[in-house]
Amino acid sequence: MGAEYRKESVAGTKCQTGCPASTADFRTINTNKIAGQWYLDASLTKRFAVAGTDAEVFLYVRNLFNSDPVLVGNGPTGDNTPAYPQTNRNLYDVLGRVFRLGVRLKI
Repeated sequence: MGAEYRKESVAGTKCQTGCPASTADFRTINTNKIAGQWYLDASLTKRFAVAGTDAEVFLYVRNLFNSDPVLVGNGPTGDNTPAYPQTNRNLYDVLGRVFRLGVRLKI
C-alpha cells in the first residue's frame, strides 16, 4: 500500500499510513488532537477591623490538585530538552501548585 498522507500546512504533514521521515523543516503528524486539562484554584479571605481600619488576610492556591500539564510532541526545536517542555505554556500550567498568602490594609 502506498503512502497515504496529505499536506496540512507549511509546518507539517498529517499522515494516515506510510509517513515520510519527519525532519525539522517538514514534520509529520499522526494525530492532531490534544487533550484538555482541568485546574482548580481556591481562595479564602477573612475581613476584620484593626485599630479602626479595615483589613483582610487572604490565601490563594492556584492548581490546588497539582495537575500536570498535557504533554504534546517534541519541543519547537524538535528535541526534548528541558528548555522546551513538551506542552504549550500559553494554555497549560507548567509551575504546578502555587500558594499566595497576604494581608491588605485600608489606610
